[in-house]
Amino acid sequence: MLPNSFIKKFSWILLFSMLFSLFSVFPEEPAYAAGEFTCFNSDGKAYAYQSVWDSTHLDVYRWEASTGQTSGNDGNATLVAIFTASDFSPHHGDISEVNSFMMDRDGNAYAILKEDDSDNSAHLFKLNMPSSGTDGTATDMGQISDGDNNAGTYYENNGHKYLITSNGFMKGNNVAIRLNSDGSTTQISINRTGESGTSKAKDFTWLPNANFSGLSDGVSPDIIGFDRKNTKVYYGYISHTNQGASDEGVTVNVQSQSVSTPSGWSGSGNAAGAVFGFGKDEIYAINNNTGQLYSIDYTQWF
Repeated sequence: MLPNSFIKKFSWILLFSMLFSLFSVFPEEPAYAAGEFTCFNSDGKAYAYQSVWDSTHLDVYRWEASTGQTSGNDGNATLVAIFTASDFSPHHGDISEVNSFMMDRDGNAYAILKEDDSDNSAHLFKLNMPSSGTDGTATDMGQISDGDNNAGTYYENNGHKYLITSNGFMKGNNVAIRLNSDGSTTQISINRTGESGTSKAKDFTWLPNANFSGLSDGVSPDIIGFDRKNTKVYYGYISHTNQGASDEGVTVNVQSQSVSTPSGWSGSGNAAGAVFGFGKDEIYAINNNTGQLYSIDYTQWF
């Protein structure tokens, strides 16, 4: 199991969140270009990835759930890449943390670096997998709005690709970063409507094919997170204006609903630091302190 001192600093993301179960099988593994992380194991099972910032380096773990999760068992975690502070040049001398780990459906990974200075300057980096061993490289993709971004997900709409990131679930510094086909990025400030969001949902995930019929005020949200402390799911419906243009607008309508803490959740104060989407009416959450995976489906909702 990963050291507990790391757990509160991680962000997780599951590739291919349209999966209908944790152990869905795909017919073959697609080919990947340099810089992309592997999406499936040899049996066709999807990998999840975790990043841990440890003062001077960012470690990326590849995670595969094990069956029959028990106390002290967090699945099979393998260290696949290490990014040292020097990889984040020219900002390597002034790093507060690297967080908001996000990955697209081709295995391209991204993270946000926050500088340790008076204005908390933030920068988007692409994380390139090692050609061998564990020594990765990072590519600076530009500055984003200053602030505290510790959660995020990849998201697609009408053929356009985005990174959605914020403090918790849309609680502050809400930013959409459009990944343009020419390799450039367009930063878009998110207009939040509905509820105010929460800083206690430490991660959220895109739900491309989900049909959450259990929600009291709608179905099929685009993104969802789990606030275990307040026993709620927070979810959002994303809309666009002038999509693809330089003046594109993005709005996230935030809603929430009370849920029960999954049966057997260890520690009443243990937060959920990660969520995965698998499709249909389920999401999965990771216990911060134990690393165990729990299902949260609509049958548990109040």
